[in-house]
Amino acid sequence: MKIAIGTSRIVLIFKTFIIKFPIIRLRKAIKLALRSFAKNQLGHTLRRGNYQMFGTIQFFLFRGIFENWIELIFYKKTHLKLLLPTHYSFFGLFNIMEKGNKVKMDDIDFWAQLYYFTDGKVFVSAHTFHNLNNFCVKDGKLKIADYGARKIHPVLKKYGDKIYNEFNLNFDRKKFYKS
Repeated sequence: MKIAIGTSRIVLIFKTFIIKFPIIRLRKAIKLALRSFAKNQLGHTLRRGNYQMFGTIQFFLFRGIFENWIELIFYKKTHLKLLLPTHYSFFGLFNIMEKGNKVKMDDIDFWAQLYYFTDGKVFVSAHTFHNLNNFCVKDGKLKIADYGARKIHPVLKKYGDKIYNEFNLNFDRKKFYKS
């Protein structure tokens, strides 16, 4: 078993499946709540934030839970071939997904193809599309394993089939530009 720690989740990687657990930063949330309370601004602090805004109480408590839940819902609604299937989620407290193999290619070659296939829309999320660890290979095809951020869903819906069908895992820009 391997353990990977992301910004909002901890991933346990087993031989054939992975389990994602949310990171709940209770201490930071309490500290922020107490600071806001001391300034008589707790109500404002709670109203102004959401789980996607870094530095908010909601972010520290719920981001990983929401991202787990969103992955399940998005997979169940779309069944995009590009998505690594989320088979089970216990209300976002943990997700069980299939495991793929590590993508073995140069970062720039990988990113260049995503940029090309999405008409430059990869910039919608630097975290998701620029990190090879958010992707894997399953049955010889590229799959995305981290799709909990809602802002990437329009890109995946529009370009997911194209990426799935046309992505070349053996692409080498040096050979490509020589010819």
